[in-house]
Amino acid sequence: MSSFRNWLDSQHGWTPLNRSIRELKGLNGCFYFFGLRTGCKLIAVFEAVVSVLQVCSFFMAETEVRTTTTESPDSLMVTREPDGDMFGTNTVMPIFEANIYFSRALSSVTVLRSLLLFIGAEWSHTSCLVLWLCITVLTTMVGTFIDIMQDCGLTIMFFRTFSIFLEIYFCAVVASLVFKLQDKLRRSVQETEVLFTQSEEA
Repeated sequence: MSSFRNWLDSQHGWTPLNRSIRELKGLNGCFYFFGLRTGCKLIAVFEAVVSVLQVCSFFMAETEVRTTTTESPDSLMVTREPDGDMFGTNTVMPIFEANIYFSRALSSVTVLRSLLLFIGAEWSHTSCLVLWLCITVLTTMVGTFIDIMQDCGLTIMFFRTFSIFLEIYFCAVVASLVFKLQDKLRRSVQETEVLFTQSEEA
C-alpha cells in the first residue's frame, strides 16, 4: 500500500497528472459570441428541444405503423424468410419499428441530461456538469453503435458524423466550464488560507 502511495506521489504518478489537469485552460466562450455559462444553458435547451422533437417523431411513426398494419410494434423486427434455409434473406424493418422503445428511452435520457447541464451551469454544480459529460459520452457511443449495426445509408451516417463532432464541441465547452469553476474554487480556497494565516500571525 505504501509503495502505491509513493508511486502516486512520484514524478510518474498522480501528482504530475493532477498538475497537468490544473494547467488546462479550455475554451473561453461558446460559439464565439457567448460565455461558457450561457453557452452551456443554450446547449441544454438545444438538446432538450431536439430530444422532444425526436420523441414526437417516434409517436407519429408509431401511429402511422398502427394505421398501416394490423401487427403490434413488438412483432415488427428483423426476421428471415421461411425458405427452408436457416441463412435465408433478411427482412429488415425500419428502425422506429424495431427499437422504438429503446429510442424513446435514449431521448428521455437526453432530456434528463439537459436538465443536469442547465442546473450545473446555472448554480455552478460541478458534479452535475461532470455527470452530464459521462452520460453524453455513453449515449453518443450507444447511438453510434446502433447506427453502425443498422447499416444506415450515407445520409444518416453523414448526420451522425456531424452530430458526433457537435457533441465533442459541446463536451469541450462543458469541460472548459468545469475547469473554470474548479480554478475559481481553488483560488478562493487559497485566498481563505492566506487570510487565515495572516489573522493567526496578527
